[in-house]
Amino acid sequence: MEKTDYKILVVEDELLVATDIEESLTALGYTVQKTVDTGLGAIAEVERLLPDLILMDINLKGEMSGIEAAKQIIQTHDVPLPHC
Repeated sequence: MEKTDYKILVVEDELLVATDIEESLTALGYTVQKTVDTGLGAIAEVERLLPDLILMDINLKGEMSGIEAAKQIIQTHDVPLPHC
């Protein structure tokens, strides 16, 4: 699989950081499917988009941390989830 074939979901609640990550990935030739800012949003988008990789912030706004969201996601999906 070439890097342009990878579909990435970015989960980051700070707009400037999220924008920087998305722009950097795009410049490197990756496809950013979507950027979301909550753990619940990440879970919903994983179900909808089935990304190849998720870049997840640990501290997210809302009731669910990135760690909690990651735990729920890996229970049902085989997707790499490094923390950013």
